[in-house]
Formats: sequence, structure tokens, C-alpha cells
Amino acid sequence: MLSMGQEFTNPDNTKPRGGGRWLRRAAPVAVIFGVVAATVWAVRPIGDFPLNDDWIYARIVERLVDAGGSYVGHPYSMSRPVAQAYWGAAFVAMLGFSFHVLRLSTGILALAALAAVYGTSRRLGARRPEAVLGALVLLANPLFMNLSFTFMTDVPFVTMVAVSIWGYVIAFQREKDARVRLRPWAILAGTAASMSALFIRQFGILPAAAWAITAAWHWKRGRLHIDRRSILAFMAPIVIAAGLWAYYSVTLDSHFTYRGDPFGGDPFLRLLGTTRFVVTAVLYLGLFLAPVSVA
Repeated sequence: MLSMGQEFTNPDNTKPRGGGRWLRRAAPVAVIFGVVAATVWAVRPIGDFPLNDDWIYARIVERLVDAGGSYVGHPYSMSRPVAQAYWGAAFVAMLGFSFHVLRLSTGILALAALAAVYGTSRRLGARRPEAVLGALVLLANPLFMNLSFTFMTDVPFVTMVAVSIWGYVIAFQREKDARVRLRPWAILAGTAASMSALFIRQFGILPAAAWAITAAWHWKRGRLHIDRRSILAFMAPIVIAAGLWAYYSVTLDSHFTYRGDPFGGDPFLRLLGTTRFVVTAVLYLGLFLAPVSVA
């Protein structure tokens, strides 16, 4: 993890000049775009039809455009994908409504996620090839790659979280006295991205919460100087998000209800149901966690 006293410098020892420097900076972008282009060519996401459950979020966009910009939630969406809906609506306003257009909007966010992972890796000291590899690892994730060709909430959420982390990493700047000074503009960007993630999936508040706890801890230990501008940069997006949350809480459809307790009051059926879902969860998570655990 990030060390608060770490100085972020270019990990490359060589400093080419002129065209050489430009080529070194452009090469990672070219590699990432090349792999993405090859992936699009292989998958060929052609077809004006929904995939997975993205028809729900497409319907939200359609209603938003028809209502002249007024967001109304969908009864089958328990999250509040407000930010995603307006993002998709911007593309629909320019290019017309189709699932091609909505997938394009997700694809652009997927590219932004790769850029954020690359940028964060570089800030944390990775060399260019290592940072490119980190971005490609994200792209190669089966869930990320599959959902990049849909209008589901997963990729937009991951993108906003990745951008938020990138901003928070940039926010730290080491001073000559070994203390850390904060960059308010980077804090503002990180918190705004975290609040955008909140309006896609509600776990999006976690990057901002984690950063606040970390900054407060190091401030208490005298390692970090926090000025008023930094506090304002952190709190302004949160205050705005709180007001929007209260507003959209009123417009969210509420006529969808759950079917109560699916197992009833029978202890035996409850035990069987619990055993079934525990086994299912272990097997499901194991498929994804096994490679990481082995590593």
C-alpha cells in the first residue's frame, strides 16, 4: 500500500530528450489501445439488443431522455445508477438511442479505467512496462472484459473507483522536511470520482471514506499537514452528493417489494437453504480467488 512518506518520482532512470521522450510516453498508450482494438475485433460486439440485465439501465436512460433530463429509477434496480444514466443519456442525445451507443459509452469508460490503473501504477513507482501490464491484467479479467461490452453498472463503477484512487494518490506530495503536503485539486478530483461511483453503486463511498481515515491517522501522528483548502476540496463533493442523494431518494421508484422470507419459519428448510447458499458462495468465490491465493 501507499506509504505516506513516499516521494513519487519517475521510476525510469533514463531521461530521453525530444522525440525519444515523446515515443516513450506514447508507447504504453499505443500498446494498451492495440490490445483493446484486438479485443474488440475478436469479440465484435455487434447487435442492437440487450445483454445480461443491461436492458434495465437502458430503460432508465430511455426514460431520462424522454422526460427531458429528469431521472426516475427502475423498480428492478436496487442501486441508483444516476451518474451512469446521465453518461449514457449524453451519448444518446448525440448519436440516438441504441444498444450500440450505450455499449460505446461503457467502452470509453473501460479505457478510462485502464488509464487510471496505468497512472496509479506509475505514481506508485512502477516502470512503464509494469504499469502497462497492470492495465492489461485488468482488461484480461473475464468479468471486466465481458461487461465492457454491455451497459451494466460494473465497468462504470470500477472506472470511477480507479479514477478516485488515482486522484488520491496524486494528492500526496512530499516536502523537503519529510512531511506530506496535499494537493487540493487532486483531492477534489478523487472525491468527485468517489461520489460519482456512489451514484452508480453505493459502495462508491468507500474510497473517500478510506482516504479520510488514512489522512486523519497520519495527521494525528504529525506526518501530514492538512489545510483549509484540502478540507474544502474533500467536503464540497460530499455535500453536493448528499443533497443529490436526498433529491433522488424521492424520485426513485418504490413500488417494487421483496417476497419476504423465502424459507418461511421451518427450521429444517432454513438449515438446508443456508447450507446450499454457503456451498454455492464458496464454490463461486473460489473460482475467482484461487489464482490470487496461489500467487
